[in-house]
Amino acid sequence: MLPIFVTSSDLSKVLGITQRRVQQLETDDVLLKTSNGKFELSKNIELYYTWKLQPSSNADYDVEKALHEKAKREKAEMINAKVKGQLHDAKDVEQVMTNMLVNFRSKMLGLPSRLAGKLVRQKSINVISHELEKAIKEALEELSDYEPVMFCNEIEGVEDEEEDN
Repeated sequence: MLPIFVTSSDLSKVLGITQRRVQQLETDDVLLKTSNGKFELSKNIELYYTWKLQPSSNADYDVEKALHEKAKREKAEMINAKVKGQLHDAKDVEQVMTNMLVNFRSKMLGLPSRLAGKLVRQKSINVISHELEKAIKEALEELSDYEPVMFCNEIEGVEDEEEDN
């Protein structure tokens, strides 16, 4: 039987890989190209599957490709979560939380001077307790006013990042 010679395009279709991958494997001396620039079909099928079935030769490539795909998926998931307001940059969270805590601290430290005049003449512990509780709850209210948009610095920037990749 005479050997059949094919182009890299035809060989890629037979092997189920891209034409670029055929070229890479030829560069890596896994596949052999003849002097006329074509591939002997049966010989290269044999070479490819011999190489493919060797555990150490292709494992690194497959592992790296899987890790790369996983990283791309995780990045896309993070971008989607950012756009939906479910994920925030650490610097944005730090800034918002710092502002909230500084405001809370100021309100708490201002309680004595704000309430002293009002409570100095009070003899009823219930009235004093009620006024203190009311003022403390008012100060705590700010900490409970979480809105995801408080943490969103620039959602448009996220979309620009995705287009750059």
